[in-house]
Amino acid sequence: QKTAQILLAAKARFLYYGVAKTTMRDIAEDLGLSVGNLYLYFSNKRELVLAIADDWRSQLEAVVLELLNNPALSASDKLQQLLINKFRYVE
Repeated sequence: QKTAQILLAAKARFLYYGVAKTTMRDIAEDLGLSVGNLYLYFSNKRELVLAIADDWRSQLEAVVLELLNNPALSASDKLQQLLINKFRYVE
C-alpha cells in the first residue's frame, strides 16, 4: 500500500512539475516521509519513473485484454477503443 501511495504522489508531482524538476525529497515531503524512508522503497528517481511507466503499461494491458476478449465488439470497434484508451494513458 505504501508503494502505491508513493507512485500516486510521484505521478502527481511529475505531471505538475516534470520529472527533471522533481526531487525524491519533494515526493517524500508530499507523503510526510523522510527521504531515507522513501529510498527504502525506491533507490532513485529513475527507478520510480520506471515503476510508474510499468504501472501504466499494466493498466493499459488490462484494458487491451478486456477489449480483445469482448465478443460484443466488432474488430473495428475494438481498434477504435484501443486507440482511444492508448491516447488516454499517454495523455
